Amino acid sequence: MTGQAKEELTEEEKLVLSAKREYAREYRKKNKEKINAANQRYWLKKAKEMNR
Repeated sequence: MTGQAKEELTEEEKLVLSAKREYAREYRKKNKEKINAANQRYWLKKAKEMNR
């Protein structure tokens, strides 16, 4: 599946991707605080790496 164009995916693979996207969308909607906290930690870490 990696590296394939969208039109090359089988119907089953398209369904799998759709389900994953929907799950991720719902998770982000229900857990905004967790997502924001994770993003904050990530960017603080990246800022520290850049200042070295």
